[in-house]
Amino acid sequence: MEEYIKKLLEQVRFEKAHKSIADELRAHIEDQIEANVAEGMDKETAEKKAVADMGNPVSAGVELDKVHRPQLAWELVSATLIVIAIGVIIHIMLSGSLGEAMHKYMDDEYLRRFQDLQKTECLKYILYSFAGIVTMLLIYFLDYTTVAKYSKVAGNVLLIAYLCGFWFIEKSGHAHVGLPRFLVGNNFVPIGLIWKESLSLLLLMIPLYAGIIYNYRGQAHGGLIRALIWIIVPCVMLFLDYEWFKAVMLEIGLLAELTIAIKKEWIKVPKIPVLSILWGASAFFPIFVIDKIYKYTPLASYLVNEGSANILESKPVLPYGSRASSAIIITKYSNCHKTGILDCVTGMAGIIIGLLVITLVSGLIVFGVRTVAKTKNQLGFVMGSGCMTWLMLNVIFNTGVGFGILRPDSELFLPFISNNNIIVSYASLGIILSIYKYKNAYAEHIDIEKVGFRAIFKNLEL
Repeated sequence: MEEYIKKLLEQVRFEKAHKSIADELRAHIEDQIEANVAEGMDKETAEKKAVADMGNPVSAGVELDKVHRPQLAWELVSATLIVIAIGVIIHIMLSGSLGEAMHKYMDDEYLRRFQDLQKTECLKYILYSFAGIVTMLLIYFLDYTTVAKYSKVAGNVLLIAYLCGFWFIEKSGHAHVGLPRFLVGNNFVPIGLIWKESLSLLLLMIPLYAGIIYNYRGQAHGGLIRALIWIIVPCVMLFLDYEWFKAVMLEIGLLAELTIAIKKEWIKVPKIPVLSILWGASAFFPIFVIDKIYKYTPLASYLVNEGSANILESKPVLPYGSRASSAIIITKYSNCHKTGILDCVTGMAGIIIGLLVITLVSGLIVFGVRTVAKTKNQLGFVMGSGCMTWLMLNVIFNTGVGFGILRPDSELFLPFISNNNIIVSYASLGIILSIYKYKNAYAEHIDIEKVGFRAIFKNLEL
């Protein structure tokens, strides 16, 4: 039997698939041996008969090589390229339309500066999209199980780095200190701005979390408590930094992964009672923190976009919007290429066009969900589901901004279209592509070596 399996595996070029193929073949042959023994054969004869029934190992190996070779999700890649093209068109048209709409409200000098700013934002979108595609491809070539292997180490590094930045930059009053001139030239760039832009890196906890809770597989309430700590700590950090929407979306994304993990019995707890308590508590936690502890701003102010009624009234159903409606939006938003991009699109091109943009982005995410669903490996399924949940939440929240339901002064964005968080969005797609690449390579469960700080420092050669 082992000789047959060895000869068959020699035909399969993708070595990472060897273990799952060997385990599956071995289990099948052993079942057939038991059946032959039950029919009256001795064990040696039963094994020879079972192996002979498997057919030619070379031919079978060639067929399995076709099935288990790395695959690329061409549907998802094609949809991504379409979204990029549409995004570039939107930013180019937006830059031109904004400049034209504002000529009545600015003198020539300010108008020229404004138009230059719009061109810069358009160029930034193109460059960020290119960087996002490169990031997506790099992650595609990276095995997602490697991410899971180092998930605890990476998660701890992220949280420690965030705590250090929060304490030394914000709490110590260094947010307004400028970066050195050799980095930025004569421009003044406060370190606090870089800090705020880097907060999106904390969202990498979503793919890392799948690997973290996979290490708790087989545990009961102790594993659940540890898994919840990994949700509470980063979310509380974001709440303390007034990044409320980010905290809510991170919380929901991580809870979605934990929910799937509990349903798939990674953590051995009563499913319905535990999940009911978790989601019930999570629904009230953001409200409690914002409205009861901080008393910073009435919660209603985050659910009402001031002036949204006027903006919605000024939006046409069909293209093209009036210059007046564009001016209202410009007055409301400091940068229409980021959080307010959907509002600007609906204000200038019409609500139907805005809905088409939402549908396009949602369609790309649906392609991602379909791609994740094709994997049989549970770790990949949980990791991919968390990433897609986070992207869809951003679509929902940014739609609320675009139609005047939510305030636009948070770091919300429309994935792949807004001029912010583009690289993080494409990194999520890269993880999906990596999961699909190995969809036939890994069994339902795989053994992942647990790597911690002790193991890393132990292996260092000083």
